[in-house]
Amino acid sequence: MNSEIPIGTLYSSERLTLKLVTNSNFETSYDVYQKSSNHVIGEVKIMRMINQIWYRIDSRFCNRGYATEAVTKVLEITDNKDELYLDIRKTNRASIRVAQKLGFILSSSDETHYQFRLPQKPNNAI
Repeated sequence: MNSEIPIGTLYSSERLTLKLVTNSNFETSYDVYQKSSNHVIGEVKIMRMINQIWYRIDSRFCNRGYATEAVTKVLEITDNKDELYLDIRKTNRASIRVAQKLGFILSSSDETHYQFRLPQKPNNAI
């Protein structure tokens, strides 16, 4: 858990700002702001109890790299050492591309969804 991380801005680039809005034993949630307008355009959540990551970007801002940048930074900030899972509708090609860019591996599927898995980070302890 990252209880030492204060609520508020955690990351800012030329294009977006990430703000931590929830940080508990169960869930960490970030709002994604478009820097130029300062409007919320999405969110990223890590649900610790089920080792799942979830993200959403407003459709008006899809296919512009916002999801890739936001999820990349959330993964860096949270430094999650456990495997993470991501469920994506089979019709959501943009999200499938994001998952693949970030190193998620297809682990299972059903009629409507793919489940991707981000392998556990290796323990670099000496």
